[in-house]
Amino acid sequence: MTRRWITLANFTMKKNYKTTIVLGTAFAVIAAGIFSDSAFAVVRTNFCANLNQAVSVLDQGIITREGVLKTRQNERLQNLKNNRDLRDAKLAELKQGVMNSMSPVYAKIEALAKTDGQKTAVNNFKTAMENAVSARKNAVKTAALEYRQEIDRIIALRNSAIDNAVRNFKNSNQAAVKKAKTDCATGVRPPIARTTFVSSIRTAKSNLISDKQKNGIPSSLVKSASTEYKNTVAKANQDFKAASEKARLELRVAF
Repeated sequence: MTRRWITLANFTMKKNYKTTIVLGTAFAVIAAGIFSDSAFAVVRTNFCANLNQAVSVLDQGIITREGVLKTRQNERLQNLKNNRDLRDAKLAELKQGVMNSMSPVYAKIEALAKTDGQKTAVNNFKTAMENAVSARKNAVKTAALEYRQEIDRIIALRNSAIDNAVRNFKNSNQAAVKKAKTDCATGVRPPIARTTFVSSIRTAKSNLISDKQKNGIPSSLVKSASTEYKNTVAKANQDFKAASEKARLELRVAF
């Protein structure tokens, strides 16, 4: 019985850890592919004449990649909800399983109770066991809630980092486009304007990748939260075993 609760704790941690890993993958989609070399190809010749077309390609690339990122984020949130629903269902199943397994035990000892003292001992045993089950359930439920809140906090931090990095990237792109249009309008030679434009875009992309590396997956935070949850579940199981053993010993005295 206790082993099943430990298995559930491990299942919950693995599911949430995999969910957090997806954040890094989603960010990589933006960092690696948000700007295609096709925009550079458009302005390889006749830079100023083809600038608007290049900007259109650039904007479309950003929109497409942001759409991919949003889709993956939504999938992550749905998977997280599904995992939590599954965990809650397993918790309810485990609790019901414990109660069902105790019913035959209660019936057997109630049949053996002959004296008032024995009947009182049986009632005390039932109360003690039900209290032990409830205590474990509440401890695990609280631990799961705290773990869930910590994972949500980590995800929020990661999403904020992604949003800021992408926002900075887009602002840098807009600045590069504005500079290129100004250069073309003020008579800067197209090859020079193109070199400046391409360099600025590549720098923006490099900064985006750098931001991704600086804001890496906070695996240490996830592991810390997982360890805390696992330890709490383990203690709840130990307390349950101790309370159960105490109840059995007290019942045995009456018989």
